[in-house]
Amino acid sequence: MITSSLRYHMTNAEMGIQYDQPTMSMKQPKADLSIQQPKAELTMDVQPGQLSIDQTEAFAAMDRKGPLRRADDYVANALAQFSSNVKKRAQQGRQMMEIENGGGAIAAIAKQNSRRPMKQLALGYLPKTPFDVKIDYQPSQLTIDVQKNDPIIHSQSHNPQIDIPQWSASSYMAVMPAIDFEYIGEHVNLNA
Repeated sequence: MITSSLRYHMTNAEMGIQYDQPTMSMKQPKADLSIQQPKAELTMDVQPGQLSIDQTEAFAAMDRKGPLRRADDYVANALAQFSSNVKKRAQQGRQMMEIENGGGAIAAIAKQNSRRPMKQLALGYLPKTPFDVKIDYQPSQLTIDVQKNDPIIHSQSHNPQIDIPQWSASSYMAVMPAIDFEYIGEHVNLNA
């Protein structure tokens, strides 16, 4: 008995996928920035100090007087001398009135009128007191005004430049499917 068999061999299909993943690019342009700082405005006002020195009394102590002051002093001295002379004459008149009491009133009066006062030498300093020179000082005044100015800032930002190409995937047949048959046994006429 002749047995015949049919043997087959089958190859499965295999799919392949090819990926295209280009890289992403990103750029960030710099912002445009301009800054201006106006100068501050500064004004200064100075009132100068004033110094006044009054040496009138110190000069008067050295007998350096003006004509009006000298005239006033002369009048004051004349009035004082007049008062002193009136008092002296009144006293001498009283002595003369009491001549009957004895005691040589005329000789005593003559001696008083002929005697000159003794001059005394004295050491002194000028000015005699520190208050003879009057000093008045008004300090100077400084006024400062500062007007500050804020900075002027202009900025222009730019959006980032992003390039994202699309990814793609393509499939292909890595292994083509196939089937093979083999007849084992008698010869088969495939044309019949």
